Amino acid sequence: MVVLSELSVSEGSSSSSSAQTHRYDIFLSFRGVDTRHNFTNHLYNALMHANITTFLDDEEIETGEDLKPELESAIKASRASIIVLSKNYATSTWCLDELVLILEQRMTSNHIVIPIFYHVEPTHVRKQEGSFGDAMAKHRQKMEAESNLNKRNQWAEKIELWNKALREVADLKGKDANGRLEVEFINEIVKDIFRRLHISSRFPLPQLIGMEVSISFLTSWLKDASSPTTDIVTILGIGGIGKTSLAKYVYALHSHEFDRSSCIIDISRRCDKKYNGMIDVQKQLYADISKPSSVVQVHDVSIYTSMIEKVLANKKVFLVLDDIGSLDQLDALVGSKGFRPGSKILITTKDAWLTQSCSLFKMKIKPKYAEHKLEGLSTTESQKLLCFHAFMCNNPKPGYEEVSENLVNYCEGHPMALEILGRSLHNREVTYWEGYIDKLKKENDSPINNVLRMSIDSLASESDKNLFKYIACIFIGMDRDVTRTILEACDIETKTGITNLIDKCLLSVGDTNELMMHQLVQEMGRFLVREESLYKPWERSRLWGHESFRVLKQEKGTENVLGLTLDMRMLEKEKLHGSLELKTDSLSKMDRLMLLQLNYVQISGSYKKFPEELRWLCMHGFPLKYIPSDLSMENLVALDMSYSNIESLEIFHSYPQRLHKRLKQMIGSCSKDKRLLGVEEKVLHRLGWTKLDFLNGRHVTTSSTYGESEESEIQMYYEFGIFSTIYGGEEMPNWIIDRSMGPSISFTISSSTNKLTGLNFCCVLASPFPDEGIELVDDVLLDLPVIKICNITKNLTWIYQHYVDSVLDIGGKCLTLLSHWMFGMNEMECGDHVTIMVMWEPDDIGDAVIKECGVGFVYDDGNMDEKQDVLGYYKSWNHIIGRDLTGFQTTTGEYILNKDRILWPALDIVRLNYYYLCGEGAHFIDNDFYFKALS
Repeated sequence: MVVLSELSVSEGSSSSSSAQTHRYDIFLSFRGVDTRHNFTNHLYNALMHANITTFLDDEEIETGEDLKPELESAIKASRASIIVLSKNYATSTWCLDELVLILEQRMTSNHIVIPIFYHVEPTHVRKQEGSFGDAMAKHRQKMEAESNLNKRNQWAEKIELWNKALREVADLKGKDANGRLEVEFINEIVKDIFRRLHISSRFPLPQLIGMEVSISFLTSWLKDASSPTTDIVTILGIGGIGKTSLAKYVYALHSHEFDRSSCIIDISRRCDKKYNGMIDVQKQLYADISKPSSVVQVHDVSIYTSMIEKVLANKKVFLVLDDIGSLDQLDALVGSKGFRPGSKILITTKDAWLTQSCSLFKMKIKPKYAEHKLEGLSTTESQKLLCFHAFMCNNPKPGYEEVSENLVNYCEGHPMALEILGRSLHNREVTYWEGYIDKLKKENDSPINNVLRMSIDSLASESDKNLFKYIACIFIGMDRDVTRTILEACDIETKTGITNLIDKCLLSVGDTNELMMHQLVQEMGRFLVREESLYKPWERSRLWGHESFRVLKQEKGTENVLGLTLDMRMLEKEKLHGSLELKTDSLSKMDRLMLLQLNYVQISGSYKKFPEELRWLCMHGFPLKYIPSDLSMENLVALDMSYSNIESLEIFHSYPQRLHKRLKQMIGSCSKDKRLLGVEEKVLHRLGWTKLDFLNGRHVTTSSTYGESEESEIQMYYEFGIFSTIYGGEEMPNWIIDRSMGPSISFTISSSTNKLTGLNFCCVLASPFPDEGIELVDDVLLDLPVIKICNITKNLTWIYQHYVDSVLDIGGKCLTLLSHWMFGMNEMECGDHVTIMVMWEPDDIGDAVIKECGVGFVYDDGNMDEKQDVLGYYKSWNHIIGRDLTGFQTTTGEYILNKDRILWPALDIVRLNYYYLCGEGAHFIDNDFYFKALS
């Protein structure tokens, strides 16, 4: 498995006003006096919380005023409208005007309309009875009282439109609030919006290689509601194999299907990083699943666990708990009380024993459990990944075939190693590759360490390598800008260095600007420092953990030490013998020490012993009530004393100028009564998870992305510049955004800075013989439909009959047909209005039912919908459409793309059964057609 890219798919729409289409997902139409402060307000908050962009007008308009222009624009700029039909809805001419405009949008631009019958009867809306009848009667009275003939006629026209609109909206499939709990009713509406607008596909999803079976397994597991208990799956595998990426992928696709969901990444690292790391993780989980209205201050793990258990017992949840490293972590997060039936827990860990040993499995009714182990990539997948990063394509460049194969074999399918090596060898000569491989083979360590070591060695300068060691040993989890300030004060170049490390896939920056590094990469960096002196840690340049304690305890520090970190609370789990108190004398020989962290350390002696070269001093839990006056701060640029007992900053005026400028933002102090947040605490409390920085790149799709089922075969073929795929299943690929129920779709191509080169068309075919327990004696063949694409703007029409005439009906289930069309110059452009129809020849008897159609666009930068190009690797093939198709063109202008025209050139329109799709009297223009059209 590996991630090629993380892409955010644009929603797309077929609205003619494409420039405004994506401003809102939902337009809310409602009567303010009825629902503004109750149902509509609650619905609006739920939609916005679910990341569904919603327009709600906060101003009331007096009866008789015209609809505001901004409301008209908002309706046209929305993908769908929710109409809350309440008791007094029809009393507002403004609401009725909105209704008319919304229904017009539905007819002209596939605008989705969802009526909500809020304690009113649909029949009263349809027939204008009850409160709706009273309201319309008052409007007619106003019309009849109008003495101005023109205004009277305007009233009459409007009333006619309003009557028609009310009848039409009442006939739409809507949702009835009568007898429903409001919270459940609103959740149902939100889920329906997710489904109908495909909102989940807009979230960034990593595009995975080699994960088809895993994605299919987890998708089936998530959709299986048969388990009466908690349902748990553990994903197992070594570090860097793709556990986290897989978990994030399925979470992004399915989290909205549950009452509550939470995805917590890199739990072990976050818990090990600092003393109260577990509370931070619990805080995130509780906030995700309970949606508290106010901040909850809890400082005890067991109390948080109890709070979490109460929520989990009452909500159907989906939890992703990534990188669980101990039973304590798992018990603290899921407790021992059990979950509401239907809940799903996805755990990733390197320990196969761990999950079933937690408290949940000690209950009388044990959870349903399964394990899913991830293996390395296959040879084909490994080569695709390596080539993507090394050559930005799917196959080796000419001359690189052998060296690529050798490197793939050496990495043994480890995706992280392949990715890092591919980046390191990008744009390198073949001889450089050969030397690189030879060097790898001479190493004696594990293959993963070899790969990481070679990637580090590929850094252009010793400065970058030095920076890498500092970050790996000391600064992971710290704010990028703070780290730069500290290291630049140590004369370490960071502006280009951090960028170089990110480019080499050795470092990444989180959403809140924190530095992150894959655990294997970090361990490799620390291993390089250990190599400076394997058996004498005091001779190394950087020290951390228990080795720092030993060096200080034995007072063996030397001038070689440049950075030292020690957190005594992190060492409490280790068996430390003797007194834990240290002396300041242990620092006296470290003349070059510039970076020092002594968290919760008991230290005695004169602070004059602290090195004068210190640039960064971090002492969480500092025991004194003041900063010692004999502590040298001449060179400090960052001082962090969070969680300390400091009560006075009386020597502030004596600080050197450069520390003085930064002190307020860099110092955090803690008294007995009040804690002031400093930079370190501010950074650590928002630490997310450590991950590999998944590189942006071209989107590549495998057959499973199309929903391949185990009982059907995928058929693929290419003709006339059209690449087609047929497979079993009723779910369209999630990147197909523009959709329409039924056998046709109409849309306007969205504007773009890039040139449109093709489109992807998809339709779902339902069998005419649905499986209702009736066994068919003979196999049933389904005839494939004809696809007719019309560029109305340019008066161009293509009519395409597939190479495959029919396919086997698979037990009454659905088939999905996907075709990728590549067009010639100027045949399809932004702003063109296009329709696509799916139909059968008149004599077909195996007609399937078209359930749904959808379309996506391909642009010349290799992206579909300006983001993805699902079949981009076929763009190097000849573009047949747009070349010499004169042999396929009719006298009325259509292009009939049919293989029989090639096999039997003398066939005309009627004999090919396309007369019903062409203009009157249509014939082929070129009666002497031969194979030149495909040359």
